[in-house]
Amino acid sequence: MAKYIAEIQDASGNTVYPATQWGAITNPPTLPNMGDYYNKTEVDAKFNNLSGGGSWQTSGITLGAGVKWYSTETVSVGCFKVIDFGGGWQLVMIHGAVTGITAAGTVMINLPKSIAPDMQYRYTGPATGQKQNRMLLDTNGNVVTENTSTGQYEAADWFPFDTMYLRKG
Repeated sequence: MAKYIAEIQDASGNTVYPATQWGAITNPPTLPNMGDYYNKTEVDAKFNNLSGGGSWQTSGITLGAGVKWYSTETVSVGCFKVIDFGGGWQLVMIHGAVTGITAAGTVMINLPKSIAPDMQYRYTGPATGQKQNRMLLDTNGNVVTENTSTGQYEAADWFPFDTMYLRKG
């Protein structure tokens, strides 16, 4: 089979080489061994223990105005867990459920500044009945409700806020 490496010109006149095989790349870079960046055994052990006996913490989490924990059961009271991967990277997991949300834009909870994310995250989760709730986790550590699928908020509705994110610690 003949080999052909296509050259394409972009709008600025630059030459672009589409490639589907590594061998078609002219002067390819040398890829480093990933072992140079992390200890695979150590990282695997941390990922394998994400739900294991660890340090779920509640200190530092505060509720927004008028917001209450869905119940006093451990599964509802807000908590977080931080897994430090070294090099300044952390995986933060948060968990809990609240009630008392009556409008979009309500701060559900506030996390400690020490674990606030470096960027904003939006995510969805279930709410009472068939509702879905979109939330914003901002760089101040606020989890804020943005909208429900029905557009209606009732004080008795429950809103879980289970998510995880990476941050540069």
